[in-house]
Amino acid sequence: MGPSVTIDTSGVVKASNSGAYTVSGACEGDTNVSGSVSDGKTSVTIDPVACNSSAWSAEVDVSTLRDGLVTVNASQEDAAGNVGHATAQVVEKDVVAPVLRIGSLEVISGSNEAAYTVSGTCSVGDGNVTGKLADADPTHDVAINAVCDAAGEWTQTGLDVSGLDNATITVTASQTDAAGNTGNATEKTVEKDSGLPTLAITTLATTKVNKANYTSFDVTGECSESGRDVVVSADEGTTLKYGNMTVKCMGASWIANLNFTGTAEANTSVKILVNHSDASGNAAEGVEAEFTFDIVDPVVTLAALSTIKASNSGAYTVSGACEGDTNVSGSVSDGKTSVTI
Repeated sequence: MGPSVTIDTSGVVKASNSGAYTVSGACEGDTNVSGSVSDGKTSVTIDPVACNSSAWSAEVDVSTLRDGLVTVNASQEDAAGNVGHATAQVVEKDVVAPVLRIGSLEVISGSNEAAYTVSGTCSVGDGNVTGKLADADPTHDVAINAVCDAAGEWTQTGLDVSGLDNATITVTASQTDAAGNTGNATEKTVEKDSGLPTLAITTLATTKVNKANYTSFDVTGECSESGRDVVVSADEGTTLKYGNMTVKCMGASWIANLNFTGTAEANTSVKILVNHSDASGNAAEGVEAEFTFDIVDPVVTLAALSTIKASNSGAYTVSGACEGDTNVSGSVSDGKTSVTI
């Protein structure tokens, strides 16, 4: 009767252990145990290994075997030539790691940092996709844990990444199948810029829009995003002849030449709104300005004039009707010489 030899239940053969797969079991005496691992077509020999304290263990390179079910056999021959055969064990070989990808990433800005979305593709049936968004401080990491759906896609929505620094953010993702093989997506980076631009309207040469300047009225200001647009629009009740005006922020300043043609003459003021955003889509707090508006000449008349004579020539009275509370000026002339009123 041969020695009693057994094979312990072995774990799955995967990428991380296929080059040195451990097989072991119980044995009798001190003679060697030998065996094989086979995929049904190709076999790998388990080199003889000593039975030590009623146990045996060997590492076998099974990387050349095909994926699928593989059979482990072991036997032991005692000194008398009797051979004992272990009950064969069948294990799975799966060394193929999941394949996954991180999709395109939107710049992280103030408008999306509280609910950011990452997505990509994955291997169906190989478990969830896990990963993280990270800056230089590991305590800021934001975890990803997304289901790989039947279409081979994964999406994680609603990620609060506001705690990440305004910097280059690294996104990683991986997927581990039932056999323990882990596939890693090629990591990607995305910029986080949630700081708001600044915008202002500076002191103007005049705040009065009148008949002389309403078709060419300059408004100036300061801005923070050089090369980016500054958009000037008309508020309700105000008309800009050419619609919204877009100018460039250059050297931290901007200037817009506005034409208020089309604004009702009855208006007493005009109002504009100014906006500015950075390359990440962060919008500055909009600013507005209101200017007095009067493009209609005042109506002024002369009352009937009396004859100029010796008694009144030194203090001759002229009068008439006028509008508003501004001054009236004029002159009295004989065709050659004028006297200013």
